[in-house]
Amino acid sequence: MMNDLKLVELTVKQGDFSGGATGMKKTIFVFVSSTFTDTMEERNVLQEKILPRLRALCKEHGIEYIFFDMRYGVRDENTLDHQTWLGCYAALKTCFEESAGIFFLSLQSGKYGYRPLPRTIAKSLLDERLSQSEDEEIKSLCTKWYILDENAFPEAYNLKPLKSLDDDSFWKEALPKLSDFLKNIPFFEPNENVIVGRSVTEYEAIMAMAMDDENQSRIKWAQRKVTDGGSVELDPWQFYAEWQSKPLLLLCNNLKASMESKIGEENITRFEVAAKDLIPKVVEDDRAQQVIYTSKYEYAKAVLQPATKAYLDNWQVKMEKVLMDDVRRCIECKDAWAVDGCGLGLPGHELDEILHHYQWASKKISTFFGRETLLEEALTLTTSGTRCEKYGVNLALIGQSGAGKTAFMAKLASMVASSQVATKRPVLIRFCGTSEGSRTGYGLMQSLCRQIEYSIGVNGGPFPSAYADMVERFHNLLCEYPVVLFIDSLDQLTNANEACFSLSFLKRSAKAESSFHAETLIVVSSLPDDRDGSGLFGCATRLQEVKTPSLQVPLLASDSESFLMNGLAGAGRRLTQAQHQFVLQQAQREPTPLYFT
Repeated sequence: MMNDLKLVELTVKQGDFSGGATGMKKTIFVFVSSTFTDTMEERNVLQEKILPRLRALCKEHGIEYIFFDMRYGVRDENTLDHQTWLGCYAALKTCFEESAGIFFLSLQSGKYGYRPLPRTIAKSLLDERLSQSEDEEIKSLCTKWYILDENAFPEAYNLKPLKSLDDDSFWKEALPKLSDFLKNIPFFEPNENVIVGRSVTEYEAIMAMAMDDENQSRIKWAQRKVTDGGSVELDPWQFYAEWQSKPLLLLCNNLKASMESKIGEENITRFEVAAKDLIPKVVEDDRAQQVIYTSKYEYAKAVLQPATKAYLDNWQVKMEKVLMDDVRRCIECKDAWAVDGCGLGLPGHELDEILHHYQWASKKISTFFGRETLLEEALTLTTSGTRCEKYGVNLALIGQSGAGKTAFMAKLASMVASSQVATKRPVLIRFCGTSEGSRTGYGLMQSLCRQIEYSIGVNGGPFPSAYADMVERFHNLLCEYPVVLFIDSLDQLTNANEACFSLSFLKRSAKAESSFHAETLIVVSSLPDDRDGSGLFGCATRLQEVKTPSLQVPLLASDSESFLMNGLAGAGRRLTQAQHQFVLQQAQREPTPLYFT
């Protein structure tokens, strides 16, 4: 629900590029997990009755509330391409990373759910299992349905896509036989407990509990116990429990026992209802007949029994309280963050501005690879002690659009930060134009001043309204305290107060008594100026005029192969010789990192 406040403080005071510290989240994303057919009524209550009330309260406080209900999220194309689990995992990961409050709500009851075949399986694992089998039918099915992916590294097989949703050769033959043959093989790299033969619902619970491994406080479980359901008379369709299949019943019970032990009683809301009361009935001529969802015509006419309605009313009251309590906790946190960062001493909007840029840097770093020689050259220039006196800049990175200079800047900043532990100089970074506080020279200085003052324990008070006074306050800090400052894309600043064309926020005034602190480092980046065109930018020219130490961030024509190989290795992929040559030929036409990513 809340940030790690210690990491937030570290990021603001010293500079952390891990991406772990974020601003206050303003959306509650909740992944609703369960088998679909037996929890339709509860899911309808969530969507139609509880969600509108949650959203109404959230709206009053600037928060959004979203249920990820995969009844509507598993598209036909996902099923055809065997992406059901991967689609669910992507949604679950989004909820965990982005939700301001709880992120996982389980409705797990007596059904176990769909058990898919793995879309991808390591070649070594499948080959080993095949070598131990003498069943020619199984070998034939594996050959038919699992195709070698020549671009995977390590080598892997991919499950052949379905031609239609009603492909009986898959559903009635391949799925049951291969599920049994491949039983217990792990196939999902993030978690070795995701194995063949278990249900998507179990995968969801396993991953959610692993994500929230500290105290499970962001997981809730509406646990429903259905009594008297395991009989031909009361539940012949196995609608509420797969009571006729002992293996599936055992898997379901094991899953629930694992959830009980890990989630904790304080996060479980328990319900009990009889199977005979859950199944809707069609009432005609005073005769009542039970129906289930597969009888679509009759089900459309079915009405809830009084006992069912009473159960759902009780379910709504209890689960609405659970979810409303979580929303109120989020509101309290949001309000405390807005006042002083939950006790950190800076208003939330100022912290959000600062943290945005470290998050941006972290995302850029995650896709950066290669260019080791250029990085070493940039690092040497940055720390050489040489700077231009007019702007105090130690290094200017100049590169065309698409050359990857923003990612390069982020990577360089993280390298410098990792070398600053002994000196304790804070490493500040800004990506101009990516946030409200980085669009103008005044806004940029305001945010940087606040971060520098916070890092050294000084309360600078209100900011001056005059631009010249803001420049003076900024420069006084840079003169008195050693910092490392990275400012990317100067050309994206507006030219209010000549911030872009003349770099007025960096330019020393004639009255300045001293230059910036000897241990302060400033690295900037910019597009080259369009000397033959309209000359929209002036910052690169201003830097060149005073012989600022500079480094060109080139396009990739000379480094394409190294960039390609590093990217493939990071993605666990490889190319055939023909594909390799084709990509490199195309890279000569579009020699930018964007082409490869």
